[in-house]
Amino acid sequence: MDLVTINDYKQYKKIEHNKDDNQLGALVPAVSQLVKTYTGNAVIDYAVANKIETFDIYDSLTSELFLTESPLTSVGLLQERDSLADSYTTLTEDTDYYVDKEHDRIYRVNGIS
Repeated sequence: MDLVTINDYKQYKKIEHNKDDNQLGALVPAVSQLVKTYTGNAVIDYAVANKIETFDIYDSLTSELFLTESPLTSVGLLQERDSLADSYTTLTEDTDYYVDKEHDRIYRVNGIS
């Protein structure tokens, strides 16, 4: 998903003609992808759709999960398990974890994720 539409860009730059639309049509997605690659973040690709992220954490010191998509608008379900053989346990927001929307992260309350 592009970070801006051609029409929004043209309106912002006060471009009233269509002669550069083909060039803008190539530049907008390229620059959008460059920004996403540079920041390491998909920025808005999943802002209007649900996204499932899975993390493998191999230590007991990790207390924060920085998500790959931004902005973090809500967390529908958070589960964890101790090993592949174990069942998932559903965690409760504000009891087991906090959602930090400002930094797009989930923070484990007890410091262990």
